[in-house]
Amino acid sequence: MILAVLAPLLLAIAVIVLAPLLLSHGSWRIARPRLALRAWLAAIILGAIALVASLASALVEILSSASRQTGEWLGPVAITIFGWVGLAAVGGLVALALARYEPISAAERRTALQVLLLSASSTYRRESLRGVDVSFIESDAAAAVSTRGCGRQIIVSRRLDDALKPAQLRAVLEHETAHLRKGHDRIVRLAQLNLACFPVLLGARSFEQNVHLLVELAADDNAARRCGIEATADALQALTALTSEESEESVALRALRLLRRAERVAGRAATRRAAVARRASA
Repeated sequence: MILAVLAPLLLAIAVIVLAPLLLSHGSWRIARPRLALRAWLAAIILGAIALVASLASALVEILSSASRQTGEWLGPVAITIFGWVGLAAVGGLVALALARYEPISAAERRTALQVLLLSASSTYRRESLRGVDVSFIESDAAAAVSTRGCGRQIIVSRRLDDALKPAQLRAVLEHETAHLRKGHDRIVRLAQLNLACFPVLLGARSFEQNVHLLVELAADDNAARRCGIEATADALQALTALTSEESEESVALRALRLLRRAERVAGRAATRRAAVARRASA
């Protein structure tokens, strides 16, 4: 029975130690951001399940050992201590998570209210993109923001609307739609809450640091599938002239990533055409 307690506990420890080492390094994360996000979520879920399984096994052993008399005492005592300490830790963690979540939730509610008021007071055009409301507002800031404040909605500023070509604007809207449809805001919130509860864990810090980039890259890929790689890269390049200096480099690198992918796709297509031409002439 001790093995039933130790095995999932060791698995949880292995996940906590190995996840940041495996998931925070390598170019594969940039090439396949959706896979990286799924891997992070799987690691968190697996670690949580393993800890719960270990605690449940300890509690089962406590209850069963109370009904039998054996000459052994060290193992049952250790499991009993682990079980009660584990229950106390779970209770403390739940209380901590609730306390940490409230400021995050309050900040999101304030942002949603501000977006709602801005949309209600200065919208000059409305559209719908596959069930998502798009409001164009009077604003000098070049911005497109997705929100769930009152249903799924995208807010686009006048400056961004005027600066982008229709194909570029469509790519930006598809990017924001991906954030809403794929629940990227919830993933970011989970990463923030995880870090707030476990600030000393390397995995919590790594997940929070990586998640913002990964959701942006995943949304770029969604826009590229809908609008084409080159059109999405063109939209990102156009945004570099409109964004702040601190985010300009990040947007430019995202555009470069898509352009390099377009070059690889074009190279593979040229190789296939050459192969077909050789077979036809043979």
